[in-house]
This record gives sequence, structure tokens and C-alpha cells, in this order.
Amino acid sequence: MAAAAPLALTGLLCLTLAAAASISCPEHKGAVSAVSGGTARLPCNFSPPVGPPAQEAKVAWQKQEDEEEVVVHFQNGRENGDFQHRRYHNRTYIQQDWFQLGDVGMELRNVRGGDNGIYVCWVTLLPLRPDSQHRCCEVALTVMAAFVTEPEPEPVALSPQWNHVIAWIMFIVTVSLLLFLPICWVFSNTCVRTLPPLVQPLMHHRY
Repeated sequence: MAAAAPLALTGLLCLTLAAAASISCPEHKGAVSAVSGGTARLPCNFSPPVGPPAQEAKVAWQKQEDEEEVVVHFQNGRENGDFQHRRYHNRTYIQQDWFQLGDVGMELRNVRGGDNGIYVCWVTLLPLRPDSQHRCCEVALTVMAAFVTEPEPEPVALSPQWNHVIAWIMFIVTVSLLLFLPICWVFSNTCVRTLPPLVQPLMHHRY
């Protein structure tokens, strides 16, 4: 009996440490959207362990594509792993102290149409145990097309040649009126009939 007591205490201590080093994931399901060419923020949070930190922890975001789990982002401790699919190189970011903060939200930059889909975040504590892997979040991403605003048409500017032509036409019309109207004062009846319709009322008003 005396020998069994230390063994029982040791087992209880191991269970306590294992529970303290465990994390709690809400298995959150959500949806986000982003404009093509912009940045999408995929949120994911968990409750970090309350006791001594695990020796090592890693996070992996995966996306289901054609019956294949594509690794979008992998981070082992504070270093990025080499398991990331080449399509996502230099496009993802997770803060370095994610484990201490309990925040494994991922930024996906320069999103495009091919990024549409469902992303799943896994947090794994090491050394591996039956309960060391946690499926924390599932986020559906929708990429929207960017709206391109067409510029307003610029006013049409006449060439200098046309400006000269218009100026000459106005000059000729003005001179013609100045020469023609005094004659109309003398020959008013005949002149009025030959004037344009818009000018005839002015001449009739004189009489």
C-alpha cells in the first residue's frame, strides 16, 4: 500500500500537467470576404494552456482542393516550415507569439479567385499524444472582383487650326453685319425681306 501511494501521486501529477499543457479550441466556423488583390484576415482563437508551456507547438492552415489537403501556412514554434504550397509563398502571415496569445488568425495577401474555398486551422502540441492535435477553426473565404471606376471623359479640345478658323468666321460675320445693317436703314423695306428671320423682327421694331 505504501509503495502504491507514490505511484498514484505520480500518475495524478502527470494527468495534472497534461491537462495544464492542453489547449481549448472552440472549433469556430465562420466566413470572410475580401476584394481581389487585397488582404483577407482569417480569424482563429483558442485558449492557451494555463500551466507550463508545451515544449513545442505548431500551427497549420490547410485548404481542401481536388481531394487534396493543401498546406497554406505552417509554423513550427517561431519558424516557418517548408511544407507550404508554393502558390502561397510570401502571401501568408501569422504573428510570432501566436501560441502565447492564443491567436492563430492568418492574413492572406494579394487574394485572387483561386483562393475561394474553406480553410481549416490545426494546432498541435508536442510531444504527440492522442489529444495533442486540435481542429480549432474553419473559415470560408470568398474573393470578390474589384470594381474598376472608369475615368470621366475629358472635354474635347479644339486644335489651334480650328480656333483660327472659328475666329475668322466670327470676324467675317461681324464685319458683314456692320457693313450690311447701315444700308438697311436706307433701304429698309427691301432689306428686311432679305435679312435672316432672326434679324427681321429687330428691323420691323424700328418702325
